[in-house]
Amino acid sequence: MAVLAAKMRAGSQRAWLLLALSGALAEDGHRIVNLLASTAVRGAAFPTDKYGAECDTETYNSTPCSCYGGAARRRTFLSAGRQDADTVTLDLTSYFFGNGLFFPTFQGNASGEFFAAAGYEAFGLGYRDFAAFAGASPSDPDGSVALASHLARIRALDPSLPLATASNIDLRGTALEAHVAPYTIVPLADNASLALVTLFDRTDLMAVNPTLGARVLGFRHGLHSALAQLRRREGGMPQVVVLAIECAHRLRLDYDDDSAGSKPDFCI
Repeated sequence: MAVLAAKMRAGSQRAWLLLALSGALAEDGHRIVNLLASTAVRGAAFPTDKYGAECDTETYNSTPCSCYGGAARRRTFLSAGRQDADTVTLDLTSYFFGNGLFFPTFQGNASGEFFAAAGYEAFGLGYRDFAAFAGASPSDPDGSVALASHLARIRALDPSLPLATASNIDLRGTALEAHVAPYTIVPLADNASLALVTLFDRTDLMAVNPTLGARVLGFRHGLHSALAQLRRREGGMPQVVVLAIECAHRLRLDYDDDSAGSKPDFCI
């Protein structure tokens, strides 16, 4: 089994580790799959300058190349990638929920529309997503009903979107059960396929939404469960599996038993 590793950073304390695991190689001995991935968009719609500040209209019109990103450019970039059957467009969590007043003002509806228009083929959820609606309503203290409604609305805007992916959280018996899957299958060229598996650390979620945080499984448990389900699916294990790990403060393989807290933590 060949392993490819790359690291994406979003902020000083947060990183995504992507491992492309080739489980069934193509006839010529290799398959190259391009991943176009975004992470920690946090509702950002406007381009920013090199300091991370939003570009004003004057700056954008006079020196557009000094402004980076933004919803329109993301859509253009991702749309170009989808012309290739072996290029997969992914979002690796924290797309909707940002800082300031943007999210509480629009309740994620604005960023949801941008997301649906971007053309993602698979997307994961992390702690920010599960914390986004917590405490917003006395009748929905953990925000699971509101998040389920939010995800349903986004998929209604783009019916081709699959279920969200979160591989190490047990959502059985919650409103989210029908909206979040342990993996997502994306078709590739030549009848091949790719699976997205995502894991996230529960440390931050326990602080802001302990009800859902208590449902998060250790990385090892979540990964083994997702891979077992992939092996049992009709057609068996896909040719490529992408594992995306959100490492908030540490990469913790286990917190499924009482002794896990005494084990050393490490972050890749």
